[in-house]
Amino acid sequence: TTTESDESILFYFLNMAMLASLPLLLAEPVMPGPTEGVALVGAGLCATVAQLLMNRAYRLEKAGAVSAAGTVSVLFSFLVGLAIWGEVPTPSKGLGGLLLLAALVGLARLR
Repeated sequence: TTTESDESILFYFLNMAMLASLPLLLAEPVMPGPTEGVALVGAGLCATVAQLLMNRAYRLEKAGAVSAAGTVSVLFSFLVGLAIWGEVPTPSKGLGGLLLLAALVGLARLR
């Protein structure tokens, strides 16, 4: 937005996420081991950087273009799942991916 900095939006987002997940923590608390702790810190740092970059993208570009570009992550996840874990999507998931790809192409042509 024009009134809030990317960092303040991140601050509010992280605090709301923390408050929303607090009941799950209190219901069944688990202390992570060293390996899990490192993984959690790494995931937190990556998520923080990603959120800052997304905030910046929404500030610099029209929201429709940014949100459409965000749907590419679904296709990227499909490719990673196929390449690394050999996951083959079901026909309905394949059709959904094709529909998503068609929508992205359609949006790109409208621009």
